[in-house]
Amino acid sequence: MCVGYAFSDKIHQLVVPGIGVQLSDVIIDSYGAGVGMLLQTLFVAFRSNRNKNKVVENS
Repeated sequence: MCVGYAFSDKIHQLVVPGIGVQLSDVIIDSYGAGVGMLLQTLFVAFRSNRNKNKVVENS
């Protein structure tokens, strides 16, 4: 979904005067989206694991 948005943004930039379009921009945008998803996944996993430890300690 993020890659599709990056492509659609570049297509939009084709019709806007004064803005250059490069494939590397799509790659950078996609990489940034991937890093964001990875960080979010790690955060959720960390929180989930931390909550499981609290339940075990309180039992």
